[in-house]
Amino acid sequence: MVRRATPPESARAGDVDAPERAARLRGRYVDFRAANRHAGPGPRSGSEALVDAFAALAAEEFADWVVVDVMDVDGATVRAQLVAGPRSGDGDPLDVVPGLAGVVDRVIASGVTEAWPTSGPDARAVVVGLRVKDRAFGAVGFVLRPGRAPYGASDVVAAEEAAWGLASMIERRLLLDESRQALRATQRMARQLHQLFAATMNVSGARDEAEVAAAVVQSARRVFDADVAVIDLDDGGVAAWIGRGMARATPGLRDDLTVPPGSGERALAAGEWLVAGVGGGAPGHRGVLAVRRRASGFSSEDVEIATLLAQAASAALESRALARGVERSEARLRALVEAAPIGILEASTDGSPRWWNHAAERVLGWPAPGSAVVPEVPAALARAIDDLAAEARVGGGPALRDLVDVEVRGRVRDLTTSAALVALPEQADPTLMVLIDDVTDHRQLKAEVAHAQQMELRGQVASSVAHDFNNLITLITGYSEILERSLGDDDLAEMVRDIQATASRASRLTAQLQSIGRAEELEPVDLVPADVIRANAEVIERVVGRDVELELALEDDAGVVRVDAAQFEQMILNLAVNARDAMPDGGSLRVVVGRAQVTAERAGELGIVPGPYVAVTVADTGVGMDEETMAHCFDAFFTTKGPLRGTGLGLASARRLVDASGGAITVRSAPGVGTTFEALFPLTREAVVVELSSAAPTPTRGFATVLVAEDDDGLRRLMAQVLSRNGYEVLTGATGEEALAIAERYEGPIDLLVSDVVLGGMTGAELACALQGRRAGMRALLTSGTADASVLEGLVPGTGAFLPKPFRPSALIEGVHDLLTRRN
Repeated sequence: MVRRATPPESARAGDVDAPERAARLRGRYVDFRAANRHAGPGPRSGSEALVDAFAALAAEEFADWVVVDVMDVDGATVRAQLVAGPRSGDGDPLDVVPGLAGVVDRVIASGVTEAWPTSGPDARAVVVGLRVKDRAFGAVGFVLRPGRAPYGASDVVAAEEAAWGLASMIERRLLLDESRQALRATQRMARQLHQLFAATMNVSGARDEAEVAAAVVQSARRVFDADVAVIDLDDGGVAAWIGRGMARATPGLRDDLTVPPGSGERALAAGEWLVAGVGGGAPGHRGVLAVRRRASGFSSEDVEIATLLAQAASAALESRALARGVERSEARLRALVEAAPIGILEASTDGSPRWWNHAAERVLGWPAPGSAVVPEVPAALARAIDDLAAEARVGGGPALRDLVDVEVRGRVRDLTTSAALVALPEQADPTLMVLIDDVTDHRQLKAEVAHAQQMELRGQVASSVAHDFNNLITLITGYSEILERSLGDDDLAEMVRDIQATASRASRLTAQLQSIGRAEELEPVDLVPADVIRANAEVIERVVGRDVELELALEDDAGVVRVDAAQFEQMILNLAVNARDAMPDGGSLRVVVGRAQVTAERAGELGIVPGPYVAVTVADTGVGMDEETMAHCFDAFFTTKGPLRGTGLGLASARRLVDASGGAITVRSAPGVGTTFEALFPLTREAVVVELSSAAPTPTRGFATVLVAEDDDGLRRLMAQVLSRNGYEVLTGATGEEALAIAERYEGPIDLLVSDVVLGGMTGAELACALQGRRAGMRALLTSGTADASVLEGLVPGTGAFLPKPFRPSALIEGVHDLLTRRN
């Protein structure tokens, strides 16, 4: 489009000559430059306004057409302005002056002014190159219509001065615009950085991923003045800031906002969207941060700001993940420390406690953790902590130390400790972490286990000896009973009865031997201790002898206890025998039965339940015992009587009996003063049950076949002789296999098996089961000095009985008769 300029009044009458034309151009340019020196930006860009104004003033008198061509970003020439003077008429200057287009291109490329066609009478155009910022910007062409005076040298100079001045003004205007843009960009950048700093503070203070997401999208919208800000995290944390309200992001948004691989956390601008990957310590991206702005695109500075904001979000997410890991580790560590069964103590290097757990509170008797009360460290432990700190400081590793007999709140305990120095942040001196474990009970248990193993070994040996010894006692008892029946002399009969009494004592001794190393099957009954001791008073007097004065102080209303009657009698006799041996020159023995109330404190010391008890006290005035002897007097096989005099089983059996009854036994003694044993039995309210035994019926003579299996030759002969004398037909075998073979060969009926349990090969119980499988209805009487009635469990119910060794011949006959006459 051609714009026509309005000529001034002086030029409307006619044309002016060349010198005046050049002068007027210079004058108008000076006015133009003064008018546009301080002009601010208008609705159009600064350079375009200058070109328009310059072309208009040049077209008033200096030229009929003013052509301004500029170069675009691609280097192509673009027509920027064409202004026609008032007398130019219609037409294009390129048509008026042929070849002008080529001149313009040459001038733009070379920057050299050209008059066309030539200087002189035919010069109808002058083209001046425009250089801005030292590079080609375009060209200004001044063109005259035919009939006007051509351009002369002065016109060319004036045209160059004016065009070059225009280029200078354009350059100044561009620089001014750029500086203003730079200022605005700097101010915007400062505002964004301020908002970014505030966003970083907000994000870093977030407590979880949801708060991080909310803080990031709110900050992103403010920083970029965005229409939409979105953060989408892999773990489901999605938040979107849309306009001025918070809403969920639409499904599928994440699929449209992807970050290319390899871009890291650097933001990328794509049309209306600015997208940045959000890390957070995990490989790859944890999510996407995106903002959308429809009004304008995003600059490189926006990309950098978005990158920084995404990095802040990544750092916050990673910080929360680390903090969560630390919190979890701390929670686990706190739970482990509080649940630890051993004490944990934090102390300064001088031994002053700073912190301790509940186990340390329990072990050391300290106040609860966190208490303001400074606990007192036991002296032995304080010295150990000092030594441990020194060892840890020198060695660099943990130090160990065992402490024996440490007094803790009036109790003597054994402790094991270990310690290590720990350097803590912002603390000049290292702290000492000490582990403390109370191993008193563990060591006692270990000693008890070792003692139990020793007792088990001794018990195995004693049981083996007792088995053979029971066979011998059975022979002595059996033959003495047979001998007593055949004697008519009272003196000889008395001697035989002494033999039987001795065998009975030996039997009780083997029973004690068998109780070593294994739990003895007790048969507790309700009894009155005073009645039992009174009934055995004569026996006790005979046991202690004439040189010992026996005194009984028995309270009939002391109460009823539940205990094994036979073992209780044996305990009283054993205590009486020990008292007699402790008084070789005579003395006094006092047996007392009375009621005792055990307090909670004493019950804790004895390991029993508080409440009423019946106390049985046996006190002598003998030689007494020292501390070492009292510490071991209840140990099995411990004796001070010398070889062939004491077995060391009496007090051990007494303690087992009292413990099994729920009571306790104690000893008080001193050398030269005497000894007092006190056995406490729990009082029971149950009534005393007295079973009156009826007279045993006289056994009838037998008419049955009995198979005897016994590996001891003498005992087998005795059993066969006793059974034969009582009318039974007897078959004998030394082993289970032999007895089974005899039964298979024997064609007649076998009514009863009498067998020892232990036969070397096949056991008596196995033999009985095998025979019952071959001979229906066969009965079995099993005997043993080491087993019990539980060996009958495999037999046909109601067809078996158990006879403990040693036994009398009459007991054997009674057992056989009872089985044969028993009805199933």
